[in-house]
Amino acid sequence: MLGLAPPMPSAPGGTAPDTAAAASSLGSTSPLARTTPLAQPSGSDRPPAKSSQPPRAFAGTMIGLAPPDFAPPPPPPPSAETPAAPAEPGPARLPSHNRTVLGVARPGIAPLNPGQAKAPAPLSVPPAPPPPRPALEDPPSPRPVQPARISFAAAMAIIGSAVLLVMAALAFFMLRGRGSVTAQAGLDIRGSEVLDLSCAECPDGTKTWIDTAPVVFQRGKAKLPLLNHLKVGENPIVLVLERPGRSREEIALSIPIEFRVRGSTDGLAEDAPKVSVVASALPGTKLEVDGKPVTPDASGLARIDYDVAAEVTGPEASVKSLERTLPYRAMSGNERAQTGQVAIRIGITPLVVDAPGPTITVGAKEIVIAGRTAPGSALKVGSNNVVLDAEGRFVSKQPLSVGDNQLVVRATLKDHAPRLVTIKVRRSENLERDAALARSIAQTTYADALRLGDAAAGQNLALAGQLFDLRHDGYTSVLLVDVKKGCKKSPCLAKVVYGVETQLDKGRELKAFGKLSRFVDGPRTGQRIPEMRAELVVAGAP
Repeated sequence: MLGLAPPMPSAPGGTAPDTAAAASSLGSTSPLARTTPLAQPSGSDRPPAKSSQPPRAFAGTMIGLAPPDFAPPPPPPPSAETPAAPAEPGPARLPSHNRTVLGVARPGIAPLNPGQAKAPAPLSVPPAPPPPRPALEDPPSPRPVQPARISFAAAMAIIGSAVLLVMAALAFFMLRGRGSVTAQAGLDIRGSEVLDLSCAECPDGTKTWIDTAPVVFQRGKAKLPLLNHLKVGENPIVLVLERPGRSREEIALSIPIEFRVRGSTDGLAEDAPKVSVVASALPGTKLEVDGKPVTPDASGLARIDYDVAAEVTGPEASVKSLERTLPYRAMSGNERAQTGQVAIRIGITPLVVDAPGPTITVGAKEIVIAGRTAPGSALKVGSNNVVLDAEGRFVSKQPLSVGDNQLVVRATLKDHAPRLVTIKVRRSENLERDAALARSIAQTTYADALRLGDAAAGQNLALAGQLFDLRHDGYTSVLLVDVKKGCKKSPCLAKVVYGVETQLDKGRELKAFGKLSRFVDGPRTGQRIPEMRAELVVAGAP
């Protein structure tokens, strides 16, 4: 699995697109993708132009404030610079501890270029006219009226309120109709990384894509494959959205990944097949796989290998599954631990070797290896490639050295684990000497095998007699031997399967050594005779 924190892959495999988006610091585990609209250039602030008109008295309202019944203070000198408007606050971040089981934070998505509100021009108070001169006949005022002044804090509050109103209006018009789009990283059934997209306001038929063919929303859901693996840290992505009857939209998102735990089958291609768990995490995140602490290397990766040679070795005519399920645990700071499982499941290529069998001793300088596998497989004997026919059958002659030879037949089908069959061939320069050794380690005789029946299966058996019949099955010889020793009533027959082609005349004396496989029907009605897979057959003088 990925263990995106996983699916097993990838494809087999992918990395994040290299489009830029705003990202928070590494190690963030917010479930929403952190996006930042790209800023639009705003007009530069200019000082108010000098007016040729005479100054007018203040009239009108501002943000609900009634006009004062007194003259405002005089304007600042023309040389004073207008102070800059306060900076626009950035988008708020919502903390959350809701991560996916793959260690991937669930991202939300925002428009790529929603724009920014421009700061309003600074407000200035027009100059007040000079007070009129009182007429001589008017009575003197008992108390002069002082003009009220607007404090600096009140002026800043008015400017700030105006900015907030403009921002709210822009946000309303930019976000209205776009709907809510969220994305969550995950794995498909093949272990390849995907984005599970949700959009409540995306009608059926809405298309979306990043760097692959478009996928279509159905009931507000879509599963978008990723060509590249998401990495630990921030993953900026640009998502293209095309709703029916509307223009194309680009949406920027950044998917934060705190840790990754995934299964890998890359090691199946090695001489000793293995599967692996590959883990990586941000600094400060502790990981355990299969109950054991994981220590990343200098590159930030940790790899835990599991040998599976025994599970893929041995003949098998059908496709079997190779399965491993490995638990993991991740802990970041004082937060609650996340647990999950990495599941590795892959089919094993079928392979059967009909000749010469698992173990054989011969006197020849070469031996024929024949068998069958799935059509389209790649087959090797040792380091040599072997050609298959249309039905997956193969025949290969292999040279032998004097003494013991071990030949490994390997079949590999695409998206499957390999199947290995090991053949041990001994090239003997003295078959009689090898026959004497085989006789000394024999565990049962013909008479004992008949008495024990199926309980004798798997034991080493030694036979001596005359060739009663001979036929060939591909590159294997099937001999019917009339056993003389231990026989109460002739013929006492035994079936001997020998993995090389022999040319012997009927009635010829021979000795056979091997393991008792089973009992089969004999030529007589109701007769059961032993069948042996021979490792050595030595013919006597003709």
